[in-house]
Amino acid sequence: MYRQAEQNKDYIFRFKLVDATSGLALLAAADTDFSVLIAKEADTSLASVLNTGFNELGFGYYQITLSKTLFDVAKEVLAIVQGANVVPYEATIQVVPSYPQLANEADVCIIKGNIVNLGGIPNGGSAPVVVRGVDFPSRVNGSFISSDKITTNADAYGNFSVALLRGQKASFQIDNAVVKVTITVPDQAEAFLSDLLPA
Repeated sequence: MYRQAEQNKDYIFRFKLVDATSGLALLAAADTDFSVLIAKEADTSLASVLNTGFNELGFGYYQITLSKTLFDVAKEVLAIVQGANVVPYEATIQVVPSYPQLANEADVCIIKGNIVNLGGIPNGGSAPVVVRGVDFPSRVNGSFISSDKITTNADAYGNFSVALLRGQKASFQIDNAVVKVTITVPDQAEAFLSDLLPA
């Protein structure tokens, strides 16, 4: 059986135990009824691992937690489950590189604003808000940051919002409102653009 595990992360290894005498699923097995042997791609022999986090899932299926130290290199790991009275179970686990964590809510701040015309009527739809990065790192959480501009439009009520990485400098340009200003994105969940402008 062929599996995939992420590099440098613990792996939940699931397998089925079959009684070698009856050919039926082995129920209520104890951790002493079997052992799990592991060999990395460069290893010359199998090594037994502890049955950490061992528990029964039902119908002869079980699972254990294999330590991330077994998956430190992006290659293949051979896993064999064996016991005195169980049919050997074999699986090849391909170790794939860990992918960068995407920016989450803790990394961004929602900058909000509102646009009205001289008559106090919401100026929506035709009021684009353009945001460009001014001073920012090349990456965050392993993801590269592009210099592409972000464009959004005010809704029918003149409201707009844009999510930006906290702590970075960004310029806002709203042509309809004659606004062109650079701000530092605050370290908070949300903020109003008007509160970030100089007095």
